[in-house]
Amino acid sequence: MGKRKKQKSLSSSSAGNEDSYEENKIAASIMEDRFEMLAKRMDDGFSKLHEDFDVFRHEIKSELMIIKSCVRDLEKSIEYTQAQVDILKETTKAVDDNMSDRLSNLENQVNTLKKELQQERENIVMLEQYSRRENLIFNNIKEEATEDCQKVVRRVLDGMEINHEDMKFHAVHRLGKRIEGKTRPIIARFLSREDRDFVWKRKKNIKAVFREGYITQDYARTIKNERAILIKAMLRGRRKGMRDIKVIDRHLVIDGERYNHQNIPLDLKEGQ
Repeated sequence: MGKRKKQKSLSSSSAGNEDSYEENKIAASIMEDRFEMLAKRMDDGFSKLHEDFDVFRHEIKSELMIIKSCVRDLEKSIEYTQAQVDILKETTKAVDDNMSDRLSNLENQVNTLKKELQQERENIVMLEQYSRRENLIFNNIKEEATEDCQKVVRRVLDGMEINHEDMKFHAVHRLGKRIEGKTRPIIARFLSREDRDFVWKRKKNIKAVFREGYITQDYARTIKNERAILIKAMLRGRRKGMRDIKVIDRHLVIDGERYNHQNIPLDLKEGQ
């Protein structure tokens, strides 16, 4: 009885081992199939990845070729533009040189015209002054309501001890409109330049007749304006203690040095 139980137990154990072996075999087969499938999928994946990489590499290569082409075109465009810039620079330089020459010529012409204009103005002044060369102006001579200006001048010449019997005049009259309380100067136009000069050389003798009287030349307006500036400078100089300072015609003379109305010493100019 016990022996049969033992055999039965061995038989059951053997059957269990066979079942376990079969199960393991099946499991191994399944695992092998899975590995094969996985390997195949990995192969397919790598193959696909390789194909994708080839496509990507081809695309990159195409893009690089396009970029290189664009760069070459850009380089050509830059070279062309630089060439145009160089040409423009040369053209501009030539134009600038030409314009500079033209401007220089124009400036020279303007300067020449300015000098000619100044000379013409001076010629007009001198011509006007020449037309006044026979004139003398008697200043601070008492004015009366009714008077004969020529007779007044002859009385002055008498007082200056000048023989005027043979002297003749074109005209003698007061200058400007009569203003109450103001003594107008008398202008006398001599017929002879010699007579005029004779009186002019003795102009200081008028003080014997009229203490405040004095004789001046008849200057053109431009010269009068210049002398007004010079006389003011002379008076400033005398207030500063300058002794050898005087106005002669169109010049301020200081210690023998001559100045015109444009180059008066700075310390004698108005406002200093």
